[in-house]
Amino acid sequence: MRVISNATLCLFLALAASPGGAQTDEPRDSDVTERVDVDLVLLDVTVLDKQREIVSGLTKDDFVLRIDDRKTPIASLDMQCPETPATEPPAVSIGEQGANWTAPDRARRIVLALDYRHLERTQRVEVLEQVRDAVARLHRSKEQLMIVALTDFLRIEQPWTTEGDVALATLERMEHDITLWEPPFDHLHDGPTFAELLDLTDLLGLIEGEKIVVLYSNWPSSGFHYDEQFAELASRAARERVSFYPVWTRGLTAYGTSRSLARLAVETGGRFTERTNDFSLGYARAQRDSTCRYTIGFYDSGKNLERVRRVVLRVDRRGVRVFHHDRYAPADPKDTRTQVGVAALAWPAPYLSDSVKIAVVPVRPTGRRRWETVLAIQSTTAADERVQLRADIRRGNSRWVRPSEARFAPFSVSDSYRLRSGDYVAAATVSYPGETEPRAATTRIELPTLEGDGWLLVEPIVLRSLGAGRVEPERLDGTALEGDPLLGRVPVLLQVPAGEALFATTQLCRYGVSETADTVTTTLEVTTADEPIFNASTRLKFTRSNGLHCGAVDHALPDLPAGRYQLTVRTRPPASSEIVRQTSFVVAPDARGHE
Repeated sequence: MRVISNATLCLFLALAASPGGAQTDEPRDSDVTERVDVDLVLLDVTVLDKQREIVSGLTKDDFVLRIDDRKTPIASLDMQCPETPATEPPAVSIGEQGANWTAPDRARRIVLALDYRHLERTQRVEVLEQVRDAVARLHRSKEQLMIVALTDFLRIEQPWTTEGDVALATLERMEHDITLWEPPFDHLHDGPTFAELLDLTDLLGLIEGEKIVVLYSNWPSSGFHYDEQFAELASRAARERVSFYPVWTRGLTAYGTSRSLARLAVETGGRFTERTNDFSLGYARAQRDSTCRYTIGFYDSGKNLERVRRVVLRVDRRGVRVFHHDRYAPADPKDTRTQVGVAALAWPAPYLSDSVKIAVVPVRPTGRRRWETVLAIQSTTAADERVQLRADIRRGNSRWVRPSEARFAPFSVSDSYRLRSGDYVAAATVSYPGETEPRAATTRIELPTLEGDGWLLVEPIVLRSLGAGRVEPERLDGTALEGDPLLGRVPVLLQVPAGEALFATTQLCRYGVSETADTVTTTLEVTTADEPIFNASTRLKFTRSNGLHCGAVDHALPDLPAGRYQLTVRTRPPASSEIVRQTSFVVAPDARGHE
C-alpha cells in the first residue's frame, strides 16, 4: 500500500432559503470554498482459491473493502496477469533435485533475508545451501534480487542485481563468512528483530513498486505478544508496499510451528511456508504470486496521522482467500524524513553526494593491534538544529553508531573511537529540511597490525579549530574515548574557509626496535603547484605505551590564501630508509564558497 498522489477536492457551496418554507429567493453563488486533502492509497492483493491457484479476472464490483469497519469505495483496480496464471509451485519430493516448475520471466523485486538472530549455528550452512540451490534453479533474468542478513543489525550482503551468478557468489561468500556462521547472536527479546525488519522495510520503501521479502527464520512463538511492534511493522510495510513470505526453517518437525512468523505473513499480505524441508518453496511462491496481483486504490483523508487503520478486504465468491495488508497508517512527513535517513545509512549508494564526506582517521596506534581513531564528517552546506546527521562504523557484526545533530555552517563533526586492527566501513547520512532524500557518504579503511619490528609514520592530518563552537566527543555505549586526541579540532575533509586557524599533526612510532640515542627529526612541508609555502622541522620526543614508542608532530600552519595544497611529512629514522607521507586539502575563498 502506498500513497501515490495528493488531490484537492473543491466543493462550492450555495446559500439557499430555509428548507422549512417555500423557496422565494433564486439560488446565488457563494465565494465559500471548502478544501479537503485526500490521498490515493494503493493496496497489493493476491487472491487464491481452495487449491491455492490464482483467481484472475476479478473487477471492482467483486471486492468489498472496509476501513475501520466502514465500507469504503474502491477508486481504482489494476491487474497485471498473464492469460494463464502460473500454477502453485510444488514442494520438491524426496530424492528429486528440483520440482518441475518455472516462474514466468517477469520483472519483480524479491529480497532473500536470512535471520541469523534465530537460525541455529548448525542450521546456517544447510539453509544457505538450500537458498543457493533455489536461486540457481528458479531465478529468472528479469528478476531483481537483494540478499540481506539479520544479525545484531541489518547487513546488506548484496544490493539489487538481476545477475544470478552474482547472487550465487554472494551466497557462497556468506557460507564461509565467520562473522555469520560462528556468533550465537544471543538476545533476551525480539525488540531488535523488529527494529531490523523496520529498517529493511524503510530501505525497500525507497524504491517504487511492490517488493516481497522471503524471510528464512526459526523465530519461535513467544510469550510476549509484541502487538505494538507487529502493528507498526504491518502498517509501515503496507505504506511501502512490502510483503513478507516467511519460511520456517525447522522443516518437518513434531514441535509445532511459529506463531510469530505466521502472524508476520498474515498481517503483511504474505504467505507462510511451514512443515516442509524444501526451503525453496517460499521463494517459488513469492515468484508465482508476484506475477499476478491486483492493485486496489482507495482514498484516505490523511487526517490523524498517528492512528493505524484496520483493513478488511473480501471477494464475493465462495472458497476464495484474499491476501493483503491488514492495517496501514498515512505517512507523516516528519517521520518519513527520519526513516529514509536511517534506511539510507544501511544502503548509502543511491544517495552519495559530493557535498558530504566521512572518514575514519587513524590518529595513533595504542598497541600492535589497537588504534586511536577519529570518525570525522564534513558537509559544505549550512546546517542548523533541524538537520539530522547519522553515522556508523561497521566491521563484521560490530557496529559503532553515532546519531547526532549538526550545529555548524558549514559543519564538521569529530568523535574519537578505539578500534582494533581490521577492515572497517563507515557511512553517514545528512537530512536537510525541505529535501526529500538524504545526502550520504561512505568510506572503507584498513587499520594495519604492527608485526615484527620497524617504524610507522601515521598519515598526516590537516585540522581546523572549532573554537568555542566545538562539539564535545560523545560517549556512546562505552566505545568513544573520554579524551579528545585532536584537542578541540576536526579534520579537514572537503575544504576550509580562508582565514581559519589550521594545524597539521602526525605520529611517528617505533615497535620492536631498540631505543637509540640518535636524534629523530621530521620535516613538514606545505606546497602548492610544487612551490614551497611553509616548512618546519620537529625533533621528536618519544613516550612509551603498550610496547610502542611514539612521538607527536603538531604544527600551526600560516594563513593560506584560497587554493589546493599538499602536505608532506618526511623522516629518516636510524638504520631505516626515508619514510614519506602526503595528503592534500583545499582552502576556499571564503565561507560562502561552501554553500
